[in-house]
Amino acid sequence: MMVNSKTELFKSIYEGCIPERVPISAKLPFEACIDYAGLSTVKAQWTFEGAEDAYDILCRKIHTDAMPVGGEEKNPAVFKILDSQGYQVTSSGSIQHSDCVTLFSEEYDRFIENPMDFFMEKVLPRMFKGLNCDAAQRSFILAKASTAFNERAVQVGQLTQKLGKKYGFFTPPAGSSAVVRAPFDLLGDFLRGFKGISSDLRRIPEKIGMACDALLPFQIFRGLPQNVSVLGSTFIPLHFAGYIRPKDFENIYWPSLKKFIEYLYCHGQVCQLFCENDWMRYLDYLYELPPGTRFIFEYGDAQKIKDTLGKKHIISGLYPLTYLKTATKQKCIDKAKEYIDILAPGGNYIFSFDKNPLSLNSINLENYIAVIDYVAENTWYTNAGELAIDRKRYGTVTCPAIPELKTKYLENDFSERDTTDIDEVMSRQLRKYDTVLMNMLLRSL
Repeated sequence: MMVNSKTELFKSIYEGCIPERVPISAKLPFEACIDYAGLSTVKAQWTFEGAEDAYDILCRKIHTDAMPVGGEEKNPAVFKILDSQGYQVTSSGSIQHSDCVTLFSEEYDRFIENPMDFFMEKVLPRMFKGLNCDAAQRSFILAKASTAFNERAVQVGQLTQKLGKKYGFFTPPAGSSAVVRAPFDLLGDFLRGFKGISSDLRRIPEKIGMACDALLPFQIFRGLPQNVSVLGSTFIPLHFAGYIRPKDFENIYWPSLKKFIEYLYCHGQVCQLFCENDWMRYLDYLYELPPGTRFIFEYGDAQKIKDTLGKKHIISGLYPLTYLKTATKQKCIDKAKEYIDILAPGGNYIFSFDKNPLSLNSINLENYIAVIDYVAENTWYTNAGELAIDRKRYGTVTCPAIPELKTKYLENDFSERDTTDIDEVMSRQLRKYDTVLMNMLLRSL
């Protein structure tokens, strides 16, 4: 059987209906694709040469419904131009991640007062040593970095659209998606580091909670795209929840994250959460999120997840990627059957693995393809079109009161610089450039 439209599969499930069959979302990263094509990963990272051919080959072989290749391609040119301390470009041209503390514990009060201004004045110069220079040189460096970032973004966007149309893959509408961190994870991963945030939890937990709340206007600026669509989403990889005490999760990690997700939902944007590590003890918290929230689980009891979340939310993940490397093809297919039998009934299930592979060596590609082919051929629903999520049952979501983002670094009023009337079209277009620059800097952290 053939689906009428791969996009329609996702549209149905995102609108709360049972699709024709279980949609498939699995992705090989840039490095794995380049490796499969036998090309130099370092050269391709710098030039993007060979990416189209490498992607095209795998698009013909892997029969997913969403784009089976790509993702967050790291651009070493941006890191090199900015002299990033978080991503180091080695002499061989490869990229290595390293921890960088950009907020000191004694600076919490200043940060809480205005996180956006603190980012601009303290975090970015500490993360990007290339910005520690005079104003003229700094402007030149930012212009070069923006050019490199936007050039790659255009290359990736055009290639994604081209291959999506060629093979019929589902791709979210342009400008309908965003990637952000939970407020606590932003603090821990990019500002304080694992050691610093762990110490802060013991010494000054109240400061972390205040900082998380203070970050919400900033995160909404980053996480609410201009082109809101049911086919888009705001992706939030959740990191620290599995490594902190339950009481710290309940009192510090969760409140700001829940408010953030509810605010976006009330403005038409659904969130997709990657639940890293084991979230079984927090399923009841996840249940309380707005209906139709999308979850990717790394670990967990599939039956308990289905029983707790399956009628209100959309579930994916769980299939262990490592199994593809160690088991026979038939056992890999049998493992897929196990998850499908539990998670597919009643809809609200997208097949995916527990994570995307870091490299081609981490999987057996033949088994990877065999599992995807099995799902594509054997997960048809007989009741497609029926309601899977009854949103009326869960009532309305109250929109949290979150202050507007206030900062001197974003242009919000153009009236003093332009004597003509500023209509909504002009204002929206000018604000877009603020977003473009901030997106480049923050995505490069």
